[in-house]
Amino acid sequence: MVELESDDKELEEFREVETDMESFDQETFARMVESSLSGLKEGEVVTGRVVEVSPVGVIVDIGYKAEGEIPADEFTDLPKGIDSVKPGDEFEVMIESRFMDGDEETVILSRRRAGEVNAWERIEEAYRSDGTVKGQILNRVKGGLRVDVGVPAFLPGSQVDLRPVRDLDEIIGRTFDFRVLKYSRRRRNVVLSRRVILEEKRAKERQKLLSTIEEGQVVQGVVKNVVKYGAFIDLGGMDGLLHVSDMSWGRIQHPGDLVRVGDEVKVKVLKFDREKNRISLGLKQLAPDPWTEAEKKYPVNSLIKGKVVNVVDYGAFVEIEPGLEGLIHVSEISWSNSVRQAGSVLEEGQEVEAVVLNLDPEARKLALSLKRTAPDPWEEVAEKYPVGTVIETAVKSVTDFGLFVGLDQGLDGLVHRRDISWSREEQENESAFQPGEMIKAIVLSVDPEKKRVALGMKQLTPNPWEGLEGSFSVGAVKNGKVTDITDQGVYVELAKGVEGLIQVEDDEQSEVRDLDSGADVQVRVLEFSSELHLLSLALIPSSSAGG
Repeated sequence: MVELESDDKELEEFREVETDMESFDQETFARMVESSLSGLKEGEVVTGRVVEVSPVGVIVDIGYKAEGEIPADEFTDLPKGIDSVKPGDEFEVMIESRFMDGDEETVILSRRRAGEVNAWERIEEAYRSDGTVKGQILNRVKGGLRVDVGVPAFLPGSQVDLRPVRDLDEIIGRTFDFRVLKYSRRRRNVVLSRRVILEEKRAKERQKLLSTIEEGQVVQGVVKNVVKYGAFIDLGGMDGLLHVSDMSWGRIQHPGDLVRVGDEVKVKVLKFDREKNRISLGLKQLAPDPWTEAEKKYPVNSLIKGKVVNVVDYGAFVEIEPGLEGLIHVSEISWSNSVRQAGSVLEEGQEVEAVVLNLDPEARKLALSLKRTAPDPWEEVAEKYPVGTVIETAVKSVTDFGLFVGLDQGLDGLVHRRDISWSREEQENESAFQPGEMIKAIVLSVDPEKKRVALGMKQLTPNPWEGLEGSFSVGAVKNGKVTDITDQGVYVELAKGVEGLIQVEDDEQSEVRDLDSGADVQVRVLEFSSELHLLSLALIPSSSAGG
């Protein structure tokens, strides 16, 4: 009995304690929670410290003996997402909501919305104070670019830079400072400008430049634009023109061959017009003018080496050193007279040796000779080809006045058209010969001073005009055949290689004008000269010939 009474007493005491605990849990706990979170409100931004990181979210201590949770998808902007977060990290969070989950209160936090709140505060402050906000360019949109300044913002294409940007894709991902042109928090609309900041900076730099720049000064600049006549250099607040003629002492085809947009260059101020704010710049003036020492370095008759940089019909320009060029005239390319165009012998990029003929530093002219690097073969040509020498050689070219043929050492001889054949028809038949065809000819004359060798082909055959004086006396009547009809008259062949001309006058009888090539005719000799190969004829009408 005693033991039962003791157990009932202990059970009664336990129930009293349990009742007290229930009263504490329901009342005291509520007061403790209210006390711990009384300073926090939904929408408030506070600083939190990471307590625990899990795949679904991050537990953050926000003070007041309270912890909240941030969902994992709020960390997608970090390089490794939620894996970039570790216990102890601190950042600002917004209290989105508070609610009781049974006996526990749950606090939902937002890192992203806290950032937006701070971003709007920065935007408002920058707008009021003409300050700046920093943002990263995200992507292209219609009319401009989308920028992240904590909230999405719009950067019009006209506000990106001082000048239109050709390729907006080049600046995507880059971070800049921007001026806030206008904003609406309610509409979540922000319009930015980078151009305004650049204009203000440029105005300050321009003022500083105008107060310090002087002619003859060497300054640093950045190539801003390249055009066919030169390049514009940004000197910091002001542009100067580097004309193509002041870029290099040497030859350049286009300014873009020497400088590119974005290049940093040192240039010399050649001229500064303060009234028009125009600056002329020079690049080549930073190096010595090669023409000042040219006479000492390259005296007349000296042998030089160079590279062909330009070829024109009348010659080739050879660069001896950057900025120093000489001209090899077409007449100084070869001892042969057959070179009519420099391009037939020389080409750009070719390395050559030449002799200095003349140098004029003031006129910046240098005359060179390619052929004078070898002895003049014309000094020996008279000995090698005395008059009467018969040679066999190849035709090099065919012209309307004769044939050029090859001699030794690249020299040429000329067979004039009148010396090709005793026949007038063969003389005028240019298509009868082709380059490379072998012919025989005899040397008629040699002139080393004029560099001419005259050759003849017809002289290798008997002259059909010799000994005809008695047969072709004035008044003699001959039979012949019409070989050609021209504006001058009608040609009649009276013997092999001997032709006479019937001149047609306006008052002449129509029978002459009606003659056909190949027709047999009877003519009277009016004039004859075997020396001049002259035979003038008159047609005897067919009615008279019959009588």
